[in-house]
Amino acid sequence: MNEMPKIAGVTVLYQPSEEVILNILSYLNQIDLLYIIDNSEEINMEIIGRIREYDRIRILDNYGNIEIAAALNKAARKAIEDDYDFLLTMDQDTALPDNMVVELLNKIENYSKVGIIYPYHNVTLVGDVTKRHNLQKDVLTVMTCGNLLNLKAYKEIGGFEEKLFIDYVDHEFCLRLNRKGYRIIQDHSVSIMHRLGKRKIKYVLFKRFEPTNHIPIRLYYRTRNRLFVWKKYIRYYPLYVFNDIIHFCREIISISLTEEKKLKKIKMILLGIRDFILGRYGKLRLKYNSRQSVLK
Repeated sequence: MNEMPKIAGVTVLYQPSEEVILNILSYLNQIDLLYIIDNSEEINMEIIGRIREYDRIRILDNYGNIEIAAALNKAARKAIEDDYDFLLTMDQDTALPDNMVVELLNKIENYSKVGIIYPYHNVTLVGDVTKRHNLQKDVLTVMTCGNLLNLKAYKEIGGFEEKLFIDYVDHEFCLRLNRKGYRIIQDHSVSIMHRLGKRKIKYVLFKRFEPTNHIPIRLYYRTRNRLFVWKKYIRYYPLYVFNDIIHFCREIISISLTEEKKLKKIKMILLGIRDFILGRYGKLRLKYNSRQSVLK
């Protein structure tokens, strides 16, 4: 790349706190324009009003709550329409270190056909204990936050799978990138702190667990959508599927031993299995009382 590519960003909000403004400011000056999509059921007009004060931010109206895949697609298509080359995908809870975007872009010059380049994600609660010997490595999948997505690759593979609604949207997209020959590169020279649910350290029989403590409905989507991904990609990436089956079993054990609302969560896992078998996708439709129960 002889010229610095044009970089847009997208941050998807959901019931944001004031912390989101500080997080946005950590990377706003690293990109050319930031698209904001507020997925909240009730918009916090005070926070949105403060966000609108910044010149390089554009609010994209989604006309009601939409799934994460649709929100990402909306921003990516708008970025392509506005002639950007890469899209930085962010969540509301994460800040970026100074100059991270430039550092990642400088690494792309050494690679061909890069679909995504992203920083090391530190998700542990006990500090960064990973030995990062290699500064860059190819991976199959990555979480959405902190990624620089090549919009040329996005156009070629067709965008994010909207019927999944939330959870495993990133995994399915990444596996499709790999199938098309695009590389996903993790750069270990740059790291970010990434939150996964409401993690807490717990010990059971001297074994440490770090349960994510997601609300019950997230277990529905994670289960249904991971089964969809297993079925679609097992012939191409059997080792990925095998490892994720092991991870799924560990999650169930962790929920059973360390988390609250165990029965609700197991029920939602079983509901996700049922709807996968029946081919039901999109947003889970529940009666009001049931919906309130699994959202708490």
